[in-house]
Amino acid sequence: MYSTDGDSVAYERLDVTLPTQGVLADFVGRYRNDETESEIELRLIGPRLVAWRGVVLHDDLTAIFRDGFRAPSQSWIITMNRGPTNAIVGFDLGLPRI
Repeated sequence: MYSTDGDSVAYERLDVTLPTQGVLADFVGRYRNDETESEIELRLIGPRLVAWRGVVLHDDLTAIFRDGFRAPSQSWIITMNRGPTNAIVGFDLGLPRI
């Protein structure tokens, strides 16, 4: 697809299979971004996957596609990245303003 100024826009088909409770445990861990010098920890609290940043900010994540979550109060979209062995190796975090 091309925009009116000629830039191309690529779309990928998403696997909309939502993760089961057992799969959510694969996402748990502490993730660091050296560029922004920030950390986000993903914790499994009962049936919920929760993103923690520091001791104050936390948000329940809502699965929206396979390996993809929305953090409603922060407007984040988190897309988990898998390595060659299918293990989680990190995630991309998207914000509305970037």
